[in-house]
Amino acid sequence: MTELSSAATAAAVGTTGFKVPGTTPLKTPRGYTPGLAAVNFGVYLALLTPVMVSMAFKIQRLDPTNTEASLGLVMGVGAAFALIANPLVGRLSDRTTSKWGMRRPWILGGAIVGLGGFAIIGAATSVLVVLLAWCLVQASMNAVLAAANATLPDQVPVSSRGKVSGIIGITTPIGILAGSFIVNFLPGDFERFFVPGAIALILVVVFVLTLKDRRLTEKPATRFTVGTFFGSFVCSTPASTRTSAGPG
Repeated sequence: MTELSSAATAAAVGTTGFKVPGTTPLKTPRGYTPGLAAVNFGVYLALLTPVMVSMAFKIQRLDPTNTEASLGLVMGVGAAFALIANPLVGRLSDRTTSKWGMRRPWILGGAIVGLGGFAIIGAATSVLVVLLAWCLVQASMNAVLAAANATLPDQVPVSSRGKVSGIIGITTPIGILAGSFIVNFLPGDFERFFVPGAIALILVVVFVLTLKDRRLTEKPATRFTVGTFFGSFVCSTPASTRTSAGPG
């Protein structure tokens, strides 16, 4: 997802050990891989626990006569927000010039907003409030995922990215299992939404505090447009790998 301008490349040199003139790090910083894996685990724990367990109970209590339709509406609209937020924040974090770094503001901010959304869902007394709060949660927590995982090419050498990605991939089923286990010990709706979100926030804070984030000192020369955003959904083939369509 990360596609940096020449300005971003130049700004990155010397901030986290990148080799000149590119942005490939010399080695993976100590603690980075378990930290990123923990963030992914926390986000999946927070997001997938409602998907697998909590949300169905919540909607059933609020709308017992139309549970299936209401649950489908909440999940479907929320998924649309996730679809948009993930690539959008990934692109925006590439252009962020905050003194705190390119990724950290999005990671921490998304987790804080997400926890607020979980609290609203837990205390909600109508399906409409749950729907709105779930859209907020999906957008904010997917922002965390996008910005956190965008640090991988910033921090990990090409030769190690497959191994790190594999470790991160394991966190999805672990998050599902952990969420299904934890909710059995939580007494009410509020706790079933808030506690997984709080765990995610704690893990995010630890990661953000230890991350040597890249800093962008000047804005990219190219403008961020609607076309740029929709380009996030397209996988382009490098010119060097294309073959001629002429007769052979």
